Amino acid sequence: MPQSRLELIVQKLRRYKGKLLVMKKFKDLVVHILWDSYSDQKLYKLAYQLKHKGYLISLKKDIFLVKEPDATIHEQQIIDQHYRSILKKHINQYLPGKRYIWWLKALELHCMNFSAPDEILLVSESKQSTEILMFEKKLLCKRYTSRKQNLFRSFYWLAQKYKIWPNAFHIATIELAILETLYSPNIVSQWYAQTLIKKLLKSYYKSFDLSVIEKVLSLGKHHSSTQRLYDLIGRQHKDIGNWLITLMKKYSY
Repeated sequence: MPQSRLELIVQKLRRYKGKLLVMKKFKDLVVHILWDSYSDQKLYKLAYQLKHKGYLISLKKDIFLVKEPDATIHEQQIIDQHYRSILKKHINQYLPGKRYIWWLKALELHCMNFSAPDEILLVSESKQSTEILMFEKKLLCKRYTSRKQNLFRSFYWLAQKYKIWPNAFHIATIELAILETLYSPNIVSQWYAQTLIKKLLKSYYKSFDLSVIEKVLSLGKHHSSTQRLYDLIGRQHKDIGNWLITLMKKYSY
């Protein structure tokens, strides 16, 4: 490609400095400037050329960050600034329909911890997979089933909308996040998770909704989590502990 044509693209790219650029937008930009159709192979070759010259950083296959060649941007800085936007774009594209964030990240969000985890887990009605979000950050998708029945719709209505400006996500409620985190606990994160649960209940135990626990147990899920929750806080919060015992006697095996 003649240098003058490349310079036209670089000049246009500078308007997006510090912003994310998806491949479709990049293609539209190139076609608009050059008045020429481009195959995907040519586009990726052009993107590689611009990356080599320092104008683009590839965050994943179809998303770039636009920069100046002499600008030094550290990976953690990119993650802090763009992780949530990329997560939102990814799930809108590859995980359509209803879904919610569960397990430990949901628990952290209730504690106002907005850091980007190495792995974030989402529950949906149909998808089970492990996918790359950016760099080494992964998205794990799972289904909620019991006795070959899909229970996602029942659990989705126990989730809530949570806004992390400017993006909005559905996440498990405090009660559901606690049960999900206590299910088959990771030995590495177990102490940390228990600390978060105690912290949350210290602030929210008066509004802790035991009807959520009852709903989950009635669906045949998280009996062991309920027992672990009782072992963790039942003696400290006796009113909750007594109800947990009642619910376990009613629904557990």
